Amino acid sequence: MCIRDSCRRFLEAMAKHGSSKRRSKAPSRTPPAHIQQLVEVLGVVGGLRLACLLDKVFLSTENWGQVIQSAGADDVFTLLEIMGSTVVVNKHLFWDRVEGELENPSKLMVNVSGGCEAPHLVETEEEIILSTLRQWCGLLRERGSLDWGEVPPGLCPCLAGLVLGYPVLYHCHAPAPEDGNTTDHCGNCLGGRPLMQYTVTAKLAHEYQEELEQAGSLEQEWWELYSYTCPIEFHGEPIHECEAERITQLGEQSVLWETAHLQATEICHPSVTL
Repeated sequence: MCIRDSCRRFLEAMAKHGSSKRRSKAPSRTPPAHIQQLVEVLGVVGGLRLACLLDKVFLSTENWGQVIQSAGADDVFTLLEIMGSTVVVNKHLFWDRVEGELENPSKLMVNVSGGCEAPHLVETEEEIILSTLRQWCGLLRERGSLDWGEVPPGLCPCLAGLVLGYPVLYHCHAPAPEDGNTTDHCGNCLGGRPLMQYTVTAKLAHEYQEELEQAGSLEQEWWELYSYTCPIEFHGEPIHECEAERITQLGEQSVLWETAHLQATEICHPSVTL
């Protein structure tokens, strides 16, 4: 796949299918939101990110498939449907990395259940959780989709984090059903607590940045690819330094990016939805 040609075809296809959905004429300039989505998809190409959430308000899953095919990128990308979201993954990298992580875990698994006084590392239950994740990932690989009602609520944030390639995985214990009622969401103990937000930003190589500037009126040079959070208690864990080194190294070696960095910022929200 020629990345520069695919960039152009991606933007053209996004405009075509997006304007078709809106029943309006395609804009002469590509909207910034479309360009941002393309940059996020490009992050999957070189491995800066494992998977990318796609905007289903802008395009349906079917139309996203047509965009990828029109861009000549269906030899690289494939789409997965997971718990109501559509993600695009690099078919040559994704499953090797996911299955490798499940066999030799390196990520930080944190219990953030609502009943906990504070977040803490998962220890005694880790193998049970990993075994369950293997089952669900096997089903996802076989079918290409998983629905909300299938995955246990407490496992949803953990599975989503694994699929998206986050270094920190959150696990919640599902509350016990009362009076025959069940819940689709688990409470967590992250609200009102200081968190570290790690954000991956990257600068495109000149020729690709120029391609985007020709498509739309842009002044930004740095692009945000994704972010993840971690309770501040675990800010010093080695996984974050390893992730920063991985991002920097990929940014230096890739022909697509000029440079890439992982930046950390302390945040705190009254409530956190996983």
